[in-house]
Amino acid sequence: PTTQQSTAGSEDAIYQKMLSEWLIDDPTQLANSTDLDWQTVWDQGWSAAAAAQDAPVVEHTEAGLPVRQPGARLIPGAPDEDVHADPAAEGLPLRDPAAVRASISGHFGGVHAGRSQSRDTGGR
Repeated sequence: PTTQQSTAGSEDAIYQKMLSEWLIDDPTQLANSTDLDWQTVWDQGWSAAAAAQDAPVVEHTEAGLPVRQPGARLIPGAPDEDVHADPAAEGLPLRDPAAVRASISGHFGGVHAGRSQSRDTGGR
């Protein structure tokens, strides 16, 4: 009987908390609670994305399809135009494609030779 009373008390506390948070009489009371008034740094981006999604179509083709306007639906935080900037301008080494191809071919040749030698010697 004693253990039943102690667990019943803790269950009652959990039940009362659930009632106070979920099953309130006035739903606007919980909606207006200051506990729910929080924002993140991403909320502005989500709002801008929603507005961009609802942007009206200004122009249509002869077949009635909407004409795409590049950049019309970009939101804050989207990649900048200078993402595809010249690598040499940023101090990165400019690699010759032929040199890269030769390097990879040499690596492949070495791997192939190593595997062939391993098969010929029985893995020794």
